[in-house]
Amino acid sequence: MAVIQPYIVLKQESRTSKKYGTPMTKITFLGVKDRKEYVTYVDAPHRNYKNWQHIINNPNHGFVLSNLTFKKYKDDILIDADSKPLIQREDVNDKEIMEELAEIWAEEDRRNNTDKFSDLFPGSR
Repeated sequence: MAVIQPYIVLKQESRTSKKYGTPMTKITFLGVKDRKEYVTYVDAPHRNYKNWQHIINNPNHGFVLSNLTFKKYKDDILIDADSKPLIQREDVNDKEIMEELAEIWAEEDRRNNTDKFSDLFPGSR
């Protein structure tokens, strides 16, 4: 079961759908609380594209999203492309959000006496 939390868009990659042969976007997310990566695949011709259009059209913006649902696919848990993401925050510079998250995690890690952010992003200090 997925944790209810905000998700940060880490990156977007344009691809061609193997199933339909149409343009699609792979979006990779980072869970703010559990610090795990998640993905979704949004196919442009599908009706769910309108839910993601603003995000996909602004790949260099930083986004913090909520209201994402999940689906089980083989052994992975994916964010369902039929989700209707709510943009909790948008920043024209995607680095700003990651820098803030690094500070928050560093403070959490100091309180918990761990160094998880550095494990995820070596050289980020």
